[in-house]
Amino acid sequence: MRLALAYIAVVIVARILTFAGRPRRTFGDVVRTLLEPTFHLLAWTSLAAVAMPLLEYIVLRPRQWLPLNLAGAALIVGSGVVAHVANRALGAAFTPYADARAAAKRVVTTGIYRHIRHPLYTAGFMLTAGAALMLCSNISWFFTVLYWAAVVVRTLREEEMLKRNVDGYVDYMRLTKRYLPGII
Repeated sequence: MRLALAYIAVVIVARILTFAGRPRRTFGDVVRTLLEPTFHLLAWTSLAAVAMPLLEYIVLRPRQWLPLNLAGAALIVGSGVVAHVANRALGAAFTPYADARAAAKRVVTTGIYRHIRHPLYTAGFMLTAGAALMLCSNISWFFTVLYWAAVVVRTLREEEMLKRNVDGYVDYMRLTKRYLPGII
């Protein structure tokens, strides 16, 4: 039970770090987010990927291994740190949706965005993988992979729109990788 409580605490810390760096949003922004179809796909798959390890741990009691528990916790907290740094670098340019109106803003190329184009998605990858690792969950890998696929689809859709609507985005794409510096 201590591991389950530690897991909940680590996820809460990561989420606090994530939201602490975000600018305040208007009611209209929240409504627009809720109308974005890919937002729901990402939200529900990430929720499943984070909730399933806890459910599996409570019900099935998978065999635990301390190195995986610690690596998963580090990934979860690290996801919060990456998201916090990315949100701070974005500042007012942060939007949870990708459309031409949001794209009218400038390309952010400072801070972590100097090294990767989508650090918030990278943070999501870290969070969902960390969740599966921390509680040694096998079932949640299905939801983790589903979440990752949804992120890739959203990224490709977003980048097409940004290439069309933001001056300099094509050059920025040539200079930076999508998710991991120098790798992918």
